[in-house]
Amino acid sequence: MKIERSELILNLERFALAGSGLVVGPPGVGKTFSIVDLHDRLRSSGIPSLLLPIDQLGSGTQAELNSILSFQGDIIEQIRTKIAGGVQGVVLFDSFDAARAASTRSSFLHIIRRATKELKDVCNVIVSVREYDARKSRDLLKLFGEPTEVLPEPYYDRNIPSRSFSIPPLIDSEILDAVGQIHDLKTSYEDFSSEFKELLKYPFNLWLLEKIVTSPQPAPELTGIRSEVQLLSLFWNHRVSGDPDGDKREFLLTRATRALVEQRSLSVRKELLLEMDQWGVLGQLLSNG
Repeated sequence: MKIERSELILNLERFALAGSGLVVGPPGVGKTFSIVDLHDRLRSSGIPSLLLPIDQLGSGTQAELNSILSFQGDIIEQIRTKIAGGVQGVVLFDSFDAARAASTRSSFLHIIRRATKELKDVCNVIVSVREYDARKSRDLLKLFGEPTEVLPEPYYDRNIPSRSFSIPPLIDSEILDAVGQIHDLKTSYEDFSSEFKELLKYPFNLWLLEKIVTSPQPAPELTGIRSEVQLLSLFWNHRVSGDPDGDKREFLLTRATRALVEQRSLSVRKELLLEMDQWGVLGQLLSNG
């Protein structure tokens, strides 16, 4: 499934090239998708761009960053080396809200603060974050100052008192285009409840729907779905518990979730999962999304 949001990405590109700022939106609205799409668009246009996914960068210590990114030395100077090219570039810090532990959040906030000050001659700094976390992080908001331009209505969030770009939910034509790619569900869409149609304005829920109807199990009845909890339950049944190895899959996922909670992180290293995986079901889980 490919959701075409060319107008959104064009406006996001203009925002990123005009200065540093935040990219905000609720969970599942497509912030990471938009950031990755922007990164590809900038690079194809010859504009230096560096994407740093915070959810994949550990706790943000110098040693971890050097190891994960294959950098040597100070990260700010390494970014300068990677991004410098005679044209003002863009550094994209994706998923700031993935830094759940206070120490991790402090580490990345320090890096972002340094980048906005020390690299302003070579690049703009863009940080994606859930709107809730943006409103709660005064230190992050302070880094980007007051809005400097009036954005088109769908991309402006009056609740964020900082230069920011809001990723809006999908519009009806985008939803219809997406469901039409999922086993031609477009004919069933009109029978969905109004609550379910509202859920499908968020790309993450469309992804869940695609995974459900393309699973080996018979497609479930969808017209009765009215909440995200119901949709998540269907996904869980079709991709985890409904499999012959469902108990083993649930056991591994439970242990993985405990590790996430203990580490206060939204990611866990694969080698740790492999150590937990006494039945060899990790590969099946990954292939099943």
